[in-house]
Amino acid sequence: MKIDVGIAVYNMKRVNPGATPNKLWQYLSFGKPVVISQMPNLDVSAFPGNSIYLFDGLTPIGELIHLAHNHNSLKFARERITFAGMNTWDHRANRFLDVLKSYE
Repeated sequence: MKIDVGIAVYNMKRVNPGATPNKLWQYLSFGKPVVISQMPNLDVSAFPGNSIYLFDGLTPIGELIHLAHNHNSLKFARERITFAGMNTWDHRANRFLDVLKSYE
């Protein structure tokens, strides 16, 4: 089986407003672009270009899937994998410690 685009569409009535779905990070770690529901805590500007395609209910999901697929490349896949590799507890702990040190 081959997957070209990750799809993470959620019922927004049941989503934790502070969540960033694990499925998003799993798809990115495999280098795949993701069509995902527009979630309150998801800042797409923080992700590499051509990684996240927001489903807001206005644009048909099929169009977003085709757009994600057509804008994909090996270069973008590598960027996604590298970016997802930064989403670790060690990385988060180090960022937290850096913030604490800035208050000393």
